[in-house]
Amino acid sequence: MDKTHVDHLRQAFRRVLALPITRSTYRELQNVVLTAMSGNQEDSQRFLEAFSSPPSEQPEAVKELTKEFAIPISVARDVYERAEFLALVTSDVLTQTYRVLLSNRIKRVDGQEFHVVTDIEATVQLLQHFFLRIQEIKKRKDGPELLSKYANKFKELAELANSLASRSQF
Repeated sequence: MDKTHVDHLRQAFRRVLALPITRSTYRELQNVVLTAMSGNQEDSQRFLEAFSSPPSEQPEAVKELTKEFAIPISVARDVYERAEFLALVTSDVLTQTYRVLLSNRIKRVDGQEFHVVTDIEATVQLLQHFFLRIQEIKKRKDGPELLSKYANKFKELAELANSLASRSQF
């Protein structure tokens, strides 16, 4: 790929990435690259993959392009593939006169944020709900294999639950 093609790609990438990243941003980037590669799907895919794991041998102009756009293209791909997945959950304990609340902020991979306030009862209900869903996964044919990599995390959670249960015995 010559410098002129790289410059055209740079301008097209800047134009696409000038707007907020949405689920369609990565598709737009794919179309830009596909056009630059004269419709060759395989070359286009390989070129986009180079932004995640650049090959050792690249022309200097392509290296510069990769360095400049690796992060935004990676984020665009992540949003395209996992937009509704959780990216971050934070909580703050709020004390009111007669009760304790949790102010929960949930952020998705696509950047959308949600704010939910829960009391202890609602928080326990959420925990129970998710534990039951995990148990359903365990009953699937592939469940034990899917869950096996989280065994240490489940042990940690069990210890935390046991600690809470023993402390609530007043």
